[in-house]
Amino acid sequence: MSINAESTDWSPEESMAAVAFLEKIAYCQDQGKGMPGPVFEAHVRSKKNISTEMVIHNGAGEVYLIQRPTREQNPSEAYPGKWHSPGVTHGKNELTDPDTFNRLVAREFGGVEFTGAVEMGSPEVKDAERGTYLLRVFLAGIDGAPKNPRGRFFARSEIPWDDLVASHRDVILPTAFGGAPRRS
Repeated sequence: MSINAESTDWSPEESMAAVAFLEKIAYCQDQGKGMPGPVFEAHVRSKKNISTEMVIHNGAGEVYLIQRPTREQNPSEAYPGKWHSPGVTHGKNELTDPDTFNRLVAREFGGVEFTGAVEMGSPEVKDAERGTYLLRVFLAGIDGAPKNPRGRFFARSEIPWDDLVASHRDVILPTAFGGAPRRS
């Protein structure tokens, strides 16, 4: 079967295939399982998304950032080699707290808990690579060192602003910092 992605008309075969794929996505989310990278990227571009973004600081006031994989490491990576604050796109059955918080701890921090999460804002952004998002931005401390091999703490003066994912540079970090200029 061929699908004409540049037409707004739907053949009966396209409709049946779309329903089957959407049911598969819903089933995977119900089971707490991810989707293949290209499927996830296409899915998030097709709808408005909600994400929980956690800007973490340590006792020295440094900010924790994680470097995205390269395209060689992950061919479907939307932001190869860019830095970002930890975050997760909500699954269809997830609430912000505790569901996405627990997934963040497991996936981005290697089990190290963050403390005192305060919601700093919920801006919306249209991202060229990933579509439209409602970003739930939190600021929190951390007890211990995260165990993500691609992550590290930066002093605010050392944040690699030009190498950040655009939405993190322009929206997420400034929201977490209370609207402070990005190069403070």
